[in-house]
Amino acid sequence: MRSAAFVFTMMLFVLCCAPTRDAAYFTQLGIDKMRTKLEAPGTEGSYATDAANCLEKAIALDSTHGPAYAYLMFPYYTQSELGEIDRGTAMAKSRLAFARAQELAPDHPATIIAAAFIKKNYDDDPAAAMTLLQRAIELYPDNSETHRELGWSYLIEAKLDLALEQAELAIKADPDSKQACFLLGLVHQQLDNYEQALAAFREKLSEDTNNMYERIHIAYINLLIGHFDQAEEVARQNLKDHPNDAQVKDRLAYALALNGKYDEALALYTETNQRIAISWVNGLLGNEEKAHQGIIELQQSEESRTCGAIGAIYTGLGEFDKAIEAFEKALKSAQEHSNERDLHDIGRWLATEPWFRPVQEDPRMQAIIAQTGYQVNSNDGR
Repeated sequence: MRSAAFVFTMMLFVLCCAPTRDAAYFTQLGIDKMRTKLEAPGTEGSYATDAANCLEKAIALDSTHGPAYAYLMFPYYTQSELGEIDRGTAMAKSRLAFARAQELAPDHPATIIAAAFIKKNYDDDPAAAMTLLQRAIELYPDNSETHRELGWSYLIEAKLDLALEQAELAIKADPDSKQACFLLGLVHQQLDNYEQALAAFREKLSEDTNNMYERIHIAYINLLIGHFDQAEEVARQNLKDHPNDAQVKDRLAYALALNGKYDEALALYTETNQRIAISWVNGLLGNEEKAHQGIIELQQSEESRTCGAIGAIYTGLGEFDKAIEAFEKALKSAQEHSNERDLHDIGRWLATEPWFRPVQEDPRMQAIIAQTGYQVNSNDGR
């Protein structure tokens, strides 16, 4: 039987080694909740609500802790996107939190990042947001978070070379940053550097379930390079860990359809109400009437992506001439209504998506893709 002295010593050891639950602790916990997008067991609301609660707890413990105020706008904004609070409430709460952060810690990197976030998401001024992030880099050249946020902005603006540079600098500043590796993977994916993208997404994979978005992209890239079995395996494990997530279900459904498991794919797409994909799989199954009904429902719109969706359904039906005709209409619509970047993205979509493979080698399809300005990367791993 252990002595009372031993038990007391062990209790003292545990207490001394336990993290101090101060404002900094709850601020970091709130940040982690947002970054991992995992809901805490036993809590009500989304991960964003949980993150906001942690940051508000930090402020309750120390009302002068500036970073907690700065980070609050991220969960507030996400709560509005998820429909948990209205946009006006989120904007008002964000501006109040930012004003306090600016008062307490005006030059803290989190405050500058928060200022950029408000400019981009509430003031619709991405140029000003970019300027603020560039200023943050000047002030904190070795801060991983500032490089990462600037990299995200460049990625959104499709300035991929600059995004790649910032992602690499973010990793250099913090080699353990899972978020920086994720950004690097996204940039390489957009550059069609699929092997580098896979390496980046796999870099920080852990044994727990906190890898949902990495696995979504790993599965997708495996689909792009024709590794359908590997994609299905990754997607199945992801669904096992995240059985209620629509993106996870859709990724597995895509892998199943490309692997010829049409009934299972159709069931998952039906759960997530992906009407275009449902019609595509019905075409693959030979359910011609249902597939054609999907086309009829889409034919009211001349938007370029809708024409492309009609082409996808025709591809599933094996009606390749009609598919090419629909893609030609998609190109014409895009040339009339889209900017150069959107046109390039449409070309990339037509050239790389696996569900277009039956017609991608057709000279007519290649001519369509060429007119978008997109060039297939011969080193993409396919």
